[in-house]
Amino acid sequence: MLNLFAETCHIIYGKRSRLYLQQMLELPTDYSWLYNCITQGYHTVRRSSRFWASLWTNLTIEQIMMKSISHGGLTRGHGSTESFRLQWVYSMQKCS
Repeated sequence: MLNLFAETCHIIYGKRSRLYLQQMLELPTDYSWLYNCITQGYHTVRRSSRFWASLWTNLTIEQIMMKSISHGGLTRGHGSTESFRLQWVYSMQKCS
């Protein structure tokens, strides 16, 4: 994968991937509690009881936020005033 980043001129992704890989290799020794959580499957969120229904947490957050943004009109330019964006941001913690 690192070679693919280099060939497609995504140099920053390649640099960050090396750092990420080094940190993940040190995870069992440096953060054993986190490593245990990840290996036991606690890094995903289940939105239903089906076996393959688990998603990464950042993908779930992104889907929920984009759904509320698109229904609120922020992606189409309607209601994109500063007060509307602040109201949306402050209401997210109560809606999630």
